[in-house]
Amino acid sequence: MICPYCNQEMKEGIIEADGRKSVIWVEKNKKRGLISKIMKKDCIVLDKASVINCEVTSHYCNNCEKIIINRKELQ
Repeated sequence: MICPYCNQEMKEGIIEADGRKSVIWVEKNKKRGLISKIMKKDCIVLDKASVINCEVTSHYCNNCEKIIINRKELQ
């Protein structure tokens, strides 16, 4: 996907809430094991709040640091 803000290629990934302490963004091809989640390795921490378990596909732009989410996936 091309970023609508800067026209650079975006990385596909997952926004994930593990129900413990964080909401994170993880690149699609990165391993998302328990140790990676605890150490916050290979991810971007979005929020440090306790939330219900969930995940949604999204795209992240390294250049302008924006994340695009398809709202249809949230319904």
